[in-house]
Amino acid sequence: MNTLSSQELRQYETAFRKLGNRKDLLPVECVSDYVRLVGTTALPEELDELIPQYNVNGFVNFASILDLLSRIRSRNRTDEERTELLLLFKLLDEFNTGYVYVDELKQACLLAGDSLREKEFDHLMYVAGLKGHEKLSVYEYLHVLLYLPRDNL
Repeated sequence: MNTLSSQELRQYETAFRKLGNRKDLLPVECVSDYVRLVGTTALPEELDELIPQYNVNGFVNFASILDLLSRIRSRNRTDEERTELLLLFKLLDEFNTGYVYVDELKQACLLAGDSLREKEFDHLMYVAGLKGHEKLSVYEYLHVLLYLPRDNL
């Protein structure tokens, strides 16, 4: 895993203890909650693929959680891609309100590449906890698009 600051490590340990049991093990069914709690987003399919590799009798230990987070984050966007996404946000936010409308974002994503379907976009909104929102802040926008397949940029 990329080098963690001592503050990040404390945050991860605190979240682990909050959701784990007294033996410093996290029940497998709590892993997706843990991933969200520490500010990492993963699609359900991604977790379904990774969790079994760390599951020992229905639990995951802290070292395994750190490795799992590392693998999830290694699939994330580069800084250059984040910059491109922020530029797209500014283009979509033509009146500089700090928000983009979901319908406009969906259209831009669907036009950007043929590999993203409307159903997949709606799923990303659901996973991000933003289903039903009409507009997104820059934070919510990045939360959704940082996990969009790379060929849609």
